[in-house]
Amino acid sequence: GDVDILIDAGVTNAAHRIVDHLRQPGKIDDGKIEYLIVTHSHDDHYGGIIATDGIFDSFTVENIIDFPKSTKSPTSGNYKKYLTKRDKQVAGGAKVLDVIKMLANKTNTIEIASNITMTILDQRYYHETATTDNNYSVCTLITQLNNSYLFTKEQFS
Repeated sequence: GDVDILIDAGVTNAAHRIVDHLRQPGKIDDGKIEYLIVTHSHDDHYGGIIATDGIFDSFTVENIIDFPKSTKSPTSGNYKKYLTKRDKQVAGGAKVLDVIKMLANKTNTIEIASNITMTILDQRYYHETATTDNNYSVCTLITQLNNSYLFTKEQFS
């Protein structure tokens, strides 16, 4: 329908393929991504978002749901670039939806459209320290009538 959700965008050098795909007729025709979910702070998940002519440079993003924690320093390399470009989106009107606050306030289920919801699921490492950023991944459940689609972290421990 009218709501576009993108979960991660691959590596930096693949950004042009992702953007080209999303610009095809019938994909993101209005130039706007309503929900961008950045699962965790590894370059192979947000590289295509921060690349020159990547997601942030090519689309307006309304809501950003990103990982609640990272083992990386906010002043290092591509992670710094991600935060800088994310903050530029925020200055342009995007909202960052804080996973921890959403869970605490029980606002972690979002109605996407009639009979479609997206729920940000709680998980252990939102509250504990992990040794890998994979474990800080945003976990999402999208439900459409009787169908559910679960997007989890890539590594279980």
